[in-house]
Amino acid sequence: MRAFLPILFILSMCDAHAQGAWTLEQCVVRAEDKNLSIRAAAYDRDFAAEGERGAKWGFLPDLNAAATHGYNWGQTIDRYTNQFATDRVRTNNFYLGSNWTLFGGLSQQNQFKRSEIDRLSAEEALAAARVDVLSAVVARFMEMLSAEERIRAATINADRTREQITLTEALVEAGRTARVELLDIRSQLAREEYDIITAENQYQQAKLRMAQLLQLSPQESQSFSISAPELQAFEPQAPTTTVEQVMVRVLETHPAYKRTKLNVESAERSVEIARAGGIPS
Repeated sequence: MRAFLPILFILSMCDAHAQGAWTLEQCVVRAEDKNLSIRAAAYDRDFAAEGERGAKWGFLPDLNAAATHGYNWGQTIDRYTNQFATDRVRTNNFYLGSNWTLFGGLSQQNQFKRSEIDRLSAEEALAAARVDVLSAVVARFMEMLSAEERIRAATINADRTREQITLTEALVEAGRTARVELLDIRSQLAREEYDIITAENQYQQAKLRMAQLLQLSPQESQSFSISAPELQAFEPQAPTTTVEQVMVRVLETHPAYKRTKLNVESAERSVEIARAGGIPS
C-alpha cells in the first residue's frame, strides 16, 4: 500500500501536466462542475425541494401511540374492584391518538404554496449562479488573452529597441550621432520592460482569479494555461436590436430577476400564514 501511494501521486502529476492548454469550453465545463457558488446553490435547491416535500406531507394527519406495563406489590386499592388487594397487581395502558387540521385559517395551504415558490426561487438562484460564474469565467479568459497579447507585443517592441540600441551605440562610438539619442532609446527600453512586467502581473492576477473560479488544485494551477480560439470561428455581425430591447429581454429572462419576483411572492405567502394565526381553526 505504501508503495502504491507514490505511484498515484506521480500519475496525478502527469495527468495535471498532460492537460495542456485549456479552451474556453473546458473552463466552462470545469466551472459548472467544481465552482463553490454553483454547488452551494445546488444544495440550496435540494434543501428547498425537501421543504416542499415536507409541506406536502403536512396535509396528512399525525398518529401517536403509547403503551405502559406495570406491577404493584403490597396492600393497595385495586382501581378495577375498589377493594384492598395484597396480591400483585398488573396494569396495562394503551393510547392511540391522531390530529388532523381541517381549516387552520388555510395556514397549511399557504405553507405548501410558499414552499413551492421557494423551490422555484432556489432553482432560479442556481441558474443565476451559473450565469454569474460563467460570465466571470469568460471575463477572466479574455483578461488572460489580452494580457498574453500585451506581453507578446511589449516583448517584440523591447527586442526591436535592443537592436536599435546596438546600432546607436555603434554610431555613437563612430561619432556619427549624439550620445543623448542613445540615452533616449535606453529610457524607451526601460519603459517597454516596465510594460512587460505590468502585463505579466496582470496575466498572473487573471490566472489566479480563473484558478479560484475553476477550483484548480495547486498542481493544476502551476501548469494552467489557455488556448485562444481561432479567428476564423468569429463571424461579427451588426446588432439587430436596440439597447432598450436588450434590457427588456434581460429583465424578462434573467434568473436573478425571476428569483426576485418569486421572493416577493414567498414573502406575501408568509404574511398570509401570519394572518392565519388570528383566524379560528
